[in-house]
Amino acid sequence: MTLEAVLKEAMLLTPDQRRELGELMLRSVRKPVVDLTPGQREDLRRRIAEDDAGESDPIDGETFLESLRNQK
Repeated sequence: MTLEAVLKEAMLLTPDQRRELGELMLRSVRKPVVDLTPGQREDLRRRIAEDDAGESDPIDGETFLESLRNQK
């Protein structure tokens, strides 16, 4: 099967399925920077889904770092 044929088939998938396929393909050629347990990986997926759905209350990096500094 050619790359062009694979791409043509992949484009028939939904955007979410294409995103998942892309993540799987990247994982197949990249070594993870951090070795996550299955539980950690699931927690990360859940948190990303909550953020994508607008169900989280994110803070910017500077606010987070300031909160860490204030805990000392």
